[in-house]
Amino acid sequence: MKEFWKLHPAIRIRLLMNFLGTLCFSTVGGSMTIYYNKYMGAGVTGLLLIISSIVVFLVGLYAGHLTDMKGRRPVMLFATALTAVGAALATFSNSSFYFNPWLTFLGFLIENFGFGFFNTASQAMIVDLTTSENRRTVYSIQYWVINFAIMIGSGLSAWFFRDYLVWLLLAITVEEILSFIVIFFWIEESFDSQQQSKTKTPNIIQAYFFVAKDHIFMYYLFASVFISMIFNQVDYYLPVHLS
Repeated sequence: MKEFWKLHPAIRIRLLMNFLGTLCFSTVGGSMTIYYNKYMGAGVTGLLLIISSIVVFLVGLYAGHLTDMKGRRPVMLFATALTAVGAALATFSNSSFYFNPWLTFLGFLIENFGFGFFNTASQAMIVDLTTSENRRTVYSIQYWVINFAIMIGSGLSAWFFRDYLVWLLLAITVEEILSFIVIFFWIEESFDSQQQSKTKTPNIIQAYFFVAKDHIFMYYLFASVFISMIFNQVDYYLPVHLS
């Protein structure tokens, strides 16, 4: 606990907001596959999930470059506003006076779009505000925070998803708005402006060709992709199979 209070205030705030955001999203995220399968069928659901995954991947590639060009904080603000809009659209599409599963998917697609930007900028900010000595501590805390939030959120999903989906979606919307307010008022830019001028590379293709020369990083990247393919079956294949 002492190590936590020694961290930069922005890191502490981000860890707390990370817990709240992961908790709220976990109440619906793992069950949305069942939702899509119920209203659209397994074939369409599979196609929609592929589209969503590709969008997140491509956004992540561009977000890294944009974060170095514009800074961490502006990207995080844009991303949080985007996720709030997506969550609000999904909430509206499942309200008592309007129902549309396709608009629900669009809302989650917008939210995933925003998350791709936010996650990249947030991780970059952690690197900016930590040292080689305490970075391991931050990632260890983040690992347990995320897993604990998923555990609680998944349990709440089992109890409330079927009958109270709109309220769970509303909770996500409120959390994203709260996150935007916290970032706007209490999170400062962490990227050094002098370093920013040195790392600006207008051509994103050149930037990624440079990164691709790091063979160890590329091995790590491909390993992460294959691991994700296995673990994501819990959220994608198994819900369809069980439903």
